[in-house]
Order: sequence, then C-alpha cells, then structure tokens
Amino acid sequence: MSEGNADPGPIQTPPRWAPADLPQIRARVKKSMTTDINGLLLPKGFRREDSRWLRQGVFFEVYFEFQKSQYGFSCYFNIGRVSRLGDQQHWRMNSFLPTVELKNEYDAHYYVDLDGDSPRRREIIRQLNEIGLPMLERLASWRGLLTSLPPGSN
Repeated sequence: MSEGNADPGPIQTPPRWAPADLPQIRARVKKSMTTDINGLLLPKGFRREDSRWLRQGVFFEVYFEFQKSQYGFSCYFNIGRVSRLGDQQHWRMNSFLPTVELKNEYDAHYYVDLDGDSPRRREIIRQLNEIGLPMLERLASWRGLLTSLPPGSN
C-alpha cells in the first residue's frame, strides 16, 4: 500500500466532555444522585448527614454512603453498619450482586457515566432500591445479627 493510501485507523469521535468539565459534572451528579437517594431512603426513616444516609436499628446503626474517590473522577456506593460498641463494617454495594461479572462492572462509577438520565445511573438506583435497601432493612432489624454478609468488609 502506498503512503498516500495508508489506513487511517478507527474513526476517532470526540469525547462528550473535556477534563475541564469534570468539577461541574461531579457537582451535578452529586446533587442529582442525592435527590434520587433522598427519595428512596428518607421515606424509609433514614436521615441524611452529608453524603451518608443513616437509620438506627435494633443492634446496629446502618447507613448507605455515596463516597467520592480520593482522585475525584469516580465514586462508590457503600452499605455499612456501626454496632452500639462503635465497631464499623462497610461493603461496596456491588458486593451484594449475584455474579463476579456484575461485581466487577459496578465497583467504581465514573461521574461522566452517572450524568443525566444515563443507563448506569438508572441501574444504580435500581440496585439501591432492590438490593441495597432490603439489605439495610435486614441489617437494621434483629435479623442483622444473623445475616450472612459478603467477605471483605472494609
């Protein structure tokens, strides 16, 4: 093939965001996710403290946490409990997913993937509603002492 007919490779599409946009995207995602999480957890008796939603249970105070990454480009969703003696355990919400593939796919979440009405954002809210909230309610009840939990508590 002559130099003039060289294959240019795959077509490069411009990103839908630029690095300079990240602070605005992060702020927008934090605000909108907080609104969605408030809508699920506040009616269930949770109270919000910054990026954590807490509820006192029988033996444990349980919480859901929207944790930002120390590097600022991604975030995590955690489920945790604190005993009356102050011992704390928490798990990433993905620890409660049924397969290794899903656990890997839903570990860290980039803010750009949660911006707007994205499929990933809808899936996180679905997971909180269908997996996270039932687990939090179980941990807050007397069954919290008997509940089998995933390994790897942080």
